[in-house]
Amino acid sequence: MTDSIVSSSFSNGIIVQSGNVNHLNIRNSKLLNNVCTAIQSIDPGSLVLLDDSTITGNATGVGVGSGGSMLSYKNNRLFGNNSDGHRPRPCPA
Repeated sequence: MTDSIVSSSFSNGIIVQSGNVNHLNIRNSKLLNNVCTAIQSIDPGSLVLLDDSTITGNATGVGVGSGGSMLSYKNNRLFGNNSDGHRPRPCPA
């Protein structure tokens, strides 16, 4: 997902889980003002990779469930949510 906006959902913005979309790259995108969690990786085998994106104004910025993974290139903006949630882990070098 590149150059996209996920905004003003009455629930969660994006949910990544195995069996559905199990690997999602988010690049240069905005996840804004969602009523629940902006982005979630919720079970084993699900992976989100964040690159140069902004997550702000949500109830929770990032959610990671049991076994889910959220990685970051450390160039994202995660701020201004009621709770920023789980900080994504840095991508391995």
